[in-house]
Amino acid sequence: MKNNLIKILYDKNIPIYIKIENEIIDKYEALSLAISLRGNNKNNNYRDAIIFMEFIRNVFNYDYTFQNISNIVYRYLLKDSVENNNELSIQEYFNNNINKVLGQEYSYIKQPKDFIMKEHLPDSWVKYKEDIFPVEIKKYDFDNKALKQLLRYINVYKSKKGIAVGKKLTITEKLPSNITFISCEGWILF
Repeated sequence: MKNNLIKILYDKNIPIYIKIENEIIDKYEALSLAISLRGNNKNNNYRDAIIFMEFIRNVFNYDYTFQNISNIVYRYLLKDSVENNNELSIQEYFNNNINKVLGQEYSYIKQPKDFIMKEHLPDSWVKYKEDIFPVEIKKYDFDNKALKQLLRYINVYKSKKGIAVGKKLTITEKLPSNITFISCEGWILF
């Protein structure tokens, strides 16, 4: 798919087909192709599938019914990409998109030299002005165990606050005021 030539075929200025190499497909066959690009569990190629999906949604944006169907497929691909990634993928996304996730005033920093204790290593570090905060990231729910872990990092490193990342916040008590929760649900991970 990466090196294939894609051409849009029109009828009276309305896109009708997509031509990929020498094969002509309609919009519904294109949806099927987007799903097949995802691959199987051994070959998770979500990036190509999602990029192609965005392309065909833009090409056929005039068709309301198609948009509704393609939205379902698109959400499936996005959800599936998160489900099949591991915690390291979420950490990588967080670190590479810190400004998008938290705001322009935040920055990712590598493990600070004066903050190294092997038994107390958070998943990431964030800098805000002159303050450095630990980040604890969970693939699924951010629960009481994860909260306890993050609170330990905050205490050990004498940080003012911490960042909690997970699909959902499921702690049984109120989230402490010095902790910010960020949901990773809907992040597009490649």
